[in-house]
Order: sequence, then structure tokens, then C-alpha cells
Amino acid sequence: MLLSRKPIAGRSPSTSRCPSSWAATPAAARRAGRLGDGFFPYSREQDRLIAIARKAAQEAGRDPDKLEITMSLPSDLAELEGLRRLGVNRVLVPMIGGSRLKPPIRGPEDLGSWTETIKRYGRA
Repeated sequence: MLLSRKPIAGRSPSTSRCPSSWAATPAAARRAGRLGDGFFPYSREQDRLIAIARKAAQEAGRDPDKLEITMSLPSDLAELEGLRRLGVNRVLVPMIGGSRLKPPIRGPEDLGSWTETIKRYGRA
């Protein structure tokens, strides 16, 4: 997402690049579709928000399939195939805070136990 800021206290405007928009509202999904390179729908309504973002991209004359979708790793790995069907491009594996996962990820030392899962669902 390209963000332009107005000058503050006489400073010149700056432009920064933010490739993904993290959001949980329809308005943010529309903004990500119109302006962003990617979208991280942080909501239980991820299917709906992804559809809104892709529709907004198309309405803005952008290719909706080029909008990179990122999600957090679901607790149930069986959900990964559904995320793939939704067009999710990237799934983040938590380095900490993943104690609900099987096997749990309590810190970086536990990531090794996920090697096979990452190979199975990852792509080169």
C-alpha cells in the first residue's frame, strides 16, 4: 500500500511503501484492494473480507489475483487446504504464542518440529 502523508510543521511530504494491509473491517478490505499489494484479514469473516478486497481491486482496475493474501496458521491444519482455495498466498507460523498448536510452539527452539509440516504445505 502506498501511503502519502501531509506535511507536519513545515516538513515536506514523504512517501512510504507498505506492501500489506492488516485489517478486520470491510472498509479496510476495500482500501487494501484499491491500494495495497497485499492483505492480512484478521477476522473470523476472512472469506468475506478477502472477497471484498478482491472486488475492490477489480473495481479499481487492478488484477484481484495479484493481491497477496496472508493469514495466521490455523489451529487445525486441515483448514490449510481451505485457505489455499481462498487464494491465501502465505501462512504465518508463530515463533511464540503457538502453544495451542500440535506440536506446540513455545519459542524458536520448537520450530524444528514443524519442518515436515512446512515442507508438506509450503511451496518452493
